[in-house]
Amino acid sequence: MSFTRKALTGERTRRFAAKGYHNADPSPFAGLHAILDELIFIYFEADKSALSPEAFSSSLRDFAALADHHESRGTEGNGRAFHRDPEAPVDTAIEPRRFGAIDGEWLTFSSGWEPHVDAPGRERWCTSEAGSDENATVHVGLRRQSEPGRPWVVLVHPSDSGRPELDTRIFRVETLADELGLNVAMPILPHHGPRSGGPEGERGSFLNLDISTNFHGLSQSVWDVRRTIAWIRDQGATDVSVHGYSLGGYVASMLVGLDPDLASVVISCPATDFARLFTRHLGTTVEPDEAADLYQRARAAYAPVDPLELEPLVPRERILLLGAMADRFADPVDQLLPLWNHLGEPELEFFNAGHISYMLSKKASAAAHDSIRARPALAAS
Repeated sequence: MSFTRKALTGERTRRFAAKGYHNADPSPFAGLHAILDELIFIYFEADKSALSPEAFSSSLRDFAALADHHESRGTEGNGRAFHRDPEAPVDTAIEPRRFGAIDGEWLTFSSGWEPHVDAPGRERWCTSEAGSDENATVHVGLRRQSEPGRPWVVLVHPSDSGRPELDTRIFRVETLADELGLNVAMPILPHHGPRSGGPEGERGSFLNLDISTNFHGLSQSVWDVRRTIAWIRDQGATDVSVHGYSLGGYVASMLVGLDPDLASVVISCPATDFARLFTRHLGTTVEPDEAADLYQRARAAYAPVDPLELEPLVPRERILLLGAMADRFADPVDQLLPLWNHLGEPELEFFNAGHISYMLSKKASAAAHDSIRARPALAAS
């Protein structure tokens, strides 16, 4: 009941205020949502052990190797130099597909992305259980309108998802498609869903405690979503928005600093500081000073995929941040508020929910839909 205690004593509110956000009013009852997050977190971590002294030393070496690699390429702290602009794919295939109660289409094309030839962990990423073939193909669920020229929204799923039957419910696609008249694209991130190389619905192989796997997974995620957007624009679209949740919120955060032409960006419960997420989930085998040292090394290793290292290109008027007050997966004080500061304090709204229960919040969905509805192309239609 740590969350409830901090809410009652005002400690939680003070943490928000320390980051410049003075409107936090967490409800003690949101502690129930925090408990749900913790229970789900235990499930996700059931097959992972705390970082042993040997693994800690290995992590230090891995972080140093990545940081040295970035320095040798001149991409340390330079995300724009690291992230190439993808071209629209030409080897596309589209077939009809049904997602739960929604009739749609299934788009596939080659990713065209691989880790740099000298990147640490390249071989492990390319030959993991997902295999080079499965993960090299991008899968995108589509729900297109019959009326030409309708705006698009790209929905980017959370970690351990990538199943359109579930993602259509998370993002309430029926509202976006049938009420707002939007074209919808749902790209599946690397090593998730059909790209996992395992049985249908198997959990993705990242995020985890493998440093290079996380780095390459984040890098390819950004590339694949941008390649999906390039395909959409190649169809003649000029109005494309993005809504990402959790891991998808991270991707959306990166796009703010890479794609100035996005019509709007909605970022829900994002993870933005993966170095802090990594050190938070180390277990009790690491001393605080060791964890602090590891965190600094992790920041250097993850710098090219850090949205806080990219100057925003999308104006803050086109950005909406949504957070869950009791989020125990991606604590908004550590993850969302630094992004809010970095982006020039765009519109921000919190809900008394946890990371998991946020998905069930009709108010959160309504806020995202209202932001998308306010786009000029939709407001004029």
